[in-house]
Amino acid sequence: MIEPGALNRKVTIQYNAGTADVLGGLNKSWATLATVSASVEILDSKAVTYAAQRNVQATLKVTVRYRPTWTLYNATCRGRHLRVIYDGRTFGVIGINDLGERQGMVELTCEELP
Repeated sequence: MIEPGALNRKVTIQYNAGTADVLGGLNKSWATLATVSASVEILDSKAVTYAAQRNVQATLKVTVRYRPTWTLYNATCRGRHLRVIYDGRTFGVIGINDLGERQGMVELTCEELP
């Protein structure tokens, strides 16, 4: 059970709403699924180098309230990916843990994208 007041951060959850182009490629675009209150916990961070710049890449656990529409979305997304926007940074969802109806919460494990 999550403590009252622990959902004290705002995150935006997006899904890949890409469409096929005339050549069979994929036009990648993102659409907002929801902007919700969440609990954000840093699980890991590491220094990485991209394009000769050293950055810190974080792995987060984002806990949000369960929404029935997300189950429908997950059943119909067929390989489309989710991402989380938090504090101006973009994180790809690498795991979803449904904590069950009794707790009414979902944990998203997210890795920061370059």
